[in-house]
Amino acid sequence: MTQRPVVARPLAVLFLLPFFVVAGCDDGGTPDPDDAGPPTAGDAGPPTDDAGPPVTDDAGPPVTGDAGPPVTGGGVETALGETAPVSADGYDFAALRAALDANADTLGGGGGLLLIHHGQVVFRHTVGVAPEGGPFTPDTVVPLASASKWISGGVIGALVERGELGWDLRAGDVFTTWEGDKASMTVGQLFSHTAGLNNGPEVHRVHSLENMRVAVDRIYAEVPIEYLPGTELWYAGVGMQVAGRMAEIRHGDAAWVDVADEVLLGPLGMTSTHYYGYVGPNFGVPTDNPNVAGTAATSLNEYARYVWMLHNGGRFGETQVLRPETIEQMFTSRSDFPLAQVRLTPWDPYFDVAPEFEAWRTGIGTWLYRNPETGETEELISGGAWGCMPFIDRTRDLVGVYLPYQRQRETAPGGGSRNPATVFWLSTVRPLLRAAIDDHG
Repeated sequence: MTQRPVVARPLAVLFLLPFFVVAGCDDGGTPDPDDAGPPTAGDAGPPTDDAGPPVTDDAGPPVTGDAGPPVTGGGVETALGETAPVSADGYDFAALRAALDANADTLGGGGGLLLIHHGQVVFRHTVGVAPEGGPFTPDTVVPLASASKWISGGVIGALVERGELGWDLRAGDVFTTWEGDKASMTVGQLFSHTAGLNNGPEVHRVHSLENMRVAVDRIYAEVPIEYLPGTELWYAGVGMQVAGRMAEIRHGDAAWVDVADEVLLGPLGMTSTHYYGYVGPNFGVPTDNPNVAGTAATSLNEYARYVWMLHNGGRFGETQVLRPETIEQMFTSRSDFPLAQVRLTPWDPYFDVAPEFEAWRTGIGTWLYRNPETGETEELISGGAWGCMPFIDRTRDLVGVYLPYQRQRETAPGGGSRNPATVFWLSTVRPLLRAAIDDHG
């Protein structure tokens, strides 16, 4: 395993909470706490990691375009590139900036927002204090919790392009001793919360486990199947650990962190991003068992590189990181079920401020809204327990990253708990930034 140099920041030891705790679910029916998880170690029996035959899932030719490397200076920039000879005249972000400035505590002490509109960085603003002390800057690295899923989905997409994985590749094709419904789970299902698993015993989110093989063996032995794979949506990041191990095997039995560096983080220049974002004393401490669904950590600037690349047809600077066809596969809903088959989502405690999220469904590592008349995917997000909210709004040609680090919870009106930074995003930040963009045109 290549150990990317990271700094272990003195974050406080915290209660390890799920992305969004769903109201009324307190007995095993909570969403995946993909942030850390302190269960005790144990062993899980004999499943093997035989890799089976290769698959192909080609995604077509690259497209042209330009983006360039990000900078951290002022001024209006091409999408994360050098300062451009244009101005931000016509954008009125005064209300948005004032709201952020007045709510550093709501963000957890510090955070920021970056917006890219029509290929230009038009807004980048940070407030408050970083977790390790000092000002929160666009380069401050914090744990993402479940906002890790979108980045991990990009790693899987890159391996699909290479023919090492396929969206329809079954777990049993890689773990040849697996049997039953778990063997039939596909990569696409594992990365869209439709594989049938619930979080069950939190057997895999353990920093000290020897490696991901041990974690996935424990998942096979101990985590229950709740429904037939591909028939319902149950928010549970545990399946992504299974897909992550499949990726390790099919990429030459490489460690997940090395796979991610090679196929995604390296090409994007995301040099500060890592998968050691376990909250507490293990933050920044290398492990061979990163939580694929929940322990990435990055900065405002670096997450913006990723979402801009997705919006830009997979191209970043001179590099075609992903093919456009791969991105469209990732952005296609894989959970178009009626509400009766949507068993568990992270949005339930937020319906009072964002009732439209009842209609959102899952793509690969992301939540998406499809226009019911056209069937086109118009908006995508990937939220995390500490409030991070990267997004793409295709109707506005708008890309952004909202990055607080709020560890506290508040009681939701219907019961359960939720993150106040996410409430602030939905009720205040999102409407204000949309108004500013729409007024500009």
